[in-house]
Amino acid sequence: MTKSIEWPTLRRRNHSHPELWIGLGASLAAVVALLWVAPEARRYARMRQM
Repeated sequence: MTKSIEWPTLRRRNHSHPELWIGLGASLAAVVALLWVAPEARRYARMRQM
């Protein structure tokens, strides 16, 4: 029941604070980039060891 109360307040906050959306997007992009780069870096390290 708490979720139904939280969602409208979150929406209102997002409309009044667009920097929150920008911050969320930036952090999401950073996490995705790290997840994508980590395996590539491991592969590169293995190649160099060989």
